[in-house]
Amino acid sequence: MGNALLYLGIATFMVVLLAAAEVAFRIGRRHEPRTPEPVRSQVVTIQAAMLGLLALLLAFTLSMAERRFSARRALIVDEANAIGTTYLRAEFLPEPARSESREMLRRYVDQRVAFYGAQSDEVQTLETTSAAQLLQAALWARATDTARANPESETTKLYVASLNEMIDLEGKRFAALFATLPSTIVVLLVVVAVVAMASTGYSSGLTGRRGALALRVVPALVGLACAVVLDLDHPRLGLIRAPDVAMERVQNSVAKDASVEIDADPVM
Repeated sequence: MGNALLYLGIATFMVVLLAAAEVAFRIGRRHEPRTPEPVRSQVVTIQAAMLGLLALLLAFTLSMAERRFSARRALIVDEANAIGTTYLRAEFLPEPARSESREMLRRYVDQRVAFYGAQSDEVQTLETTSAAQLLQAALWARATDTARANPESETTKLYVASLNEMIDLEGKRFAALFATLPSTIVVLLVVVAVVAMASTGYSSGLTGRRGALALRVVPALVGLACAVVLDLDHPRLGLIRAPDVAMERVQNSVAKDASVEIDADPVM
């Protein structure tokens, strides 16, 4: 549903840009016979100014969206590394905390992978987040009991530190979902794009010649550029998404480790 709305919004925006250029062209052609040369020069100047402002806004918003995208991608890697480190350090916990913690961490990784797989499904996103937080609470309670029973253990302290980092990164990654471009900037970009395309169409109309470049190609390219900005800014929607390969790798790693432990139990 979320993807459908995003694509519908982008398609509508491109149609509006094309319509703005076409309507302004027809108005300009109607005014062409009685428009003096000084006014024509002024229109060209305004057109250049609007296109320059649009280029500036596109560069600014694209830079903001790209920084947020890179931050989300880095958070996925950092969280995967933190979970992997926590899982490895759990090996040094005394039994039964070791086995219980590692099993809960395996389930935790599954929930984090499912969190990414939820994409635009808000219900599944909240369900996987809730399940992960319950596992966090259970892991922290187990770690607290172990730390109290072994207050001088350096390995337990290291485990608690990595567990704390893992929990913090889950919260940061969830918050990053809502760190999108301010709506005011998006509205400004849309308004400037429409006005810029209208000024281009009007300027073409004053020449009396219909140019496909000005009335079709330029609005389409501007619409595509804005679409990329919006796609990049929405991590759960569209075609551009931060890869979850690092988390899936951790999931595969702990799953293999679990199968090794199961195979080793009869021997022991």
